[in-house]
Amino acid sequence: MAELPTINATKILLDQITFERRRGNSLPMSQIGDSCSRRLWFGLHWVVKVQFIPLRVKNLLDTGTRAEDFIIADLERIGIQITKRQEEVAGFIGHARGFTDGRCINVPEAPKTEHLLEMKTHNEKNFKKLVKEGVKRGFPIHYAQCMRYMKGLKLTRCLYVGYNKNTSEYYIERIRYDASFANDLIRKEQTIISSPEAPLKMFEPTWFECKFCDFRFVCHEGEPLDINCRTCEHSDLAEGGKWVCTILVGELHEIPKDLQITGCECHKMIEV
Repeated sequence: MAELPTINATKILLDQITFERRRGNSLPMSQIGDSCSRRLWFGLHWVVKVQFIPLRVKNLLDTGTRAEDFIIADLERIGIQITKRQEEVAGFIGHARGFTDGRCINVPEAPKTEHLLEMKTHNEKNFKKLVKEGVKRGFPIHYAQCMRYMKGLKLTRCLYVGYNKNTSEYYIERIRYDASFANDLIRKEQTIISSPEAPLKMFEPTWFECKFCDFRFVCHEGEPLDINCRTCEHSDLAEGGKWVCTILVGELHEIPKDLQITGCECHKMIEV
């Protein structure tokens, strides 16, 4: 009997699958706690070309979404009622947006208080950090996301559910709304969106976060920006999450998203 071929053609084909990493249409509220405002501005202005990620990375990013259904099922088993799912929260002039995991009531510690529900999956290392340090100290971006959503939905408590992907353990923390902290996030959001220029660099290229940033080559090495309407001096942000062209004096023309991607022959590159 002939031996099976040693070349794993199935794995090779799977490794060749790639997905387009969708560029966000708005400033993501889930990232408003990022320590680098420059990175958030770059993302809003589409300064880099569309990127493609392998199947493995795509599946890893989707793990949290797939886990939500069984996490909710477990919460319902102990009597917690999920009242809403995937609510959209709109921010400054419609250019900051986020989608919550949900709301819930009948939380054992405070049954009558409606809570924001945020669910996060963690690997073993990060889960141990979460247990040791809590959300605010251990994962400040998650903490800021909870605060921003509570601000938008006028809620005073959040039920944060951390799930260990390695052991299926849970970490549960109730987070109290901090108005001062949330208002600081609002000011940060408004500053980033309304700024015609990129915020100043905060870190050296050797900083660990910069090494893994999608914008490191533009930010630190002077790589050319992608040509599209959002990197053009003639474009501006308008109410309702719209982008408009200002090239015609006295007139503002809304730019459809499909045209924003390609730009036009009048493109004039912004400086960063």
